[in-house]
Amino acid sequence: MALPTSEIPQAEPATLAVAEQVQIQVGKDSTGIKYVAVAQDVDRFIFARYDCDPEGHMDYDSFVLQILGAPDYRHQTTAGSLYSLPKPDIDRTFHMLLQEEDSEIRLVYFAITNCSFPPFSTGEFLRKLRREVDMEFPAMVNWKSNDEKTEECNLLIKKLVDKYAGTSDPFTQALKNVKEIEKATEEAKENLNNVIKKADLSLQITEKQKAKAMEFDKIVLDLRRSEFRKQCWRKIIFSLIAIGVVALIVALIVS
Repeated sequence: MALPTSEIPQAEPATLAVAEQVQIQVGKDSTGIKYVAVAQDVDRFIFARYDCDPEGHMDYDSFVLQILGAPDYRHQTTAGSLYSLPKPDIDRTFHMLLQEEDSEIRLVYFAITNCSFPPFSTGEFLRKLRREVDMEFPAMVNWKSNDEKTEECNLLIKKLVDKYAGTSDPFTQALKNVKEIEKATEEAKENLNNVIKKADLSLQITEKQKAKAMEFDKIVLDLRRSEFRKQCWRKIIFSLIAIGVVALIVALIVS
């Protein structure tokens, strides 16, 4: 059941019609949460943004199930296929088959984005999104204007605010856990980089040691060759002296 519009927190709301009378609401609630909500026969299509932390991430499947997890709904959630829209236009999309108490099965398309849409850019985004939705669900999407349904879209935003606007709520805790994991991952990467740097330094030292060892071996080999040459020259000189002495003695004897 939709709440009266007066009960829905809407500081700085602005409503405008673009993309063939698609109702758009851009603003932020009393807690400062930014959103863009689109209602075009909301029984079949919902587009909204929840911005608890611009750098935050969450399991969006669980996120959407919690938002639309009312006991009078039975729903199935699957990741949508509207991924051709360029980032950061859309982050994840879902289509849900909702069955109410009167057994009326409805298609709700719910999209969560990762950026805030100023009014001047929302129209182009919706035109892109409509083309994608028409191609994916040509027989199930009804684009007829239904202004009364905008209130249900506001109710969705209120559910987001009531459930996740706070410092100790599950969404913020999930963001905190993700940030802690990211921090630990960065620390692990830094430690790994340090290990790699040390390994590279050790390898460089080893290579230098090998080069010095090869240089030392070359010096030793050169010294050995030099010593061998000196010994050969000594032997040759001693042999020549001995031959000369013998020849002198023989000459003296003969004379």
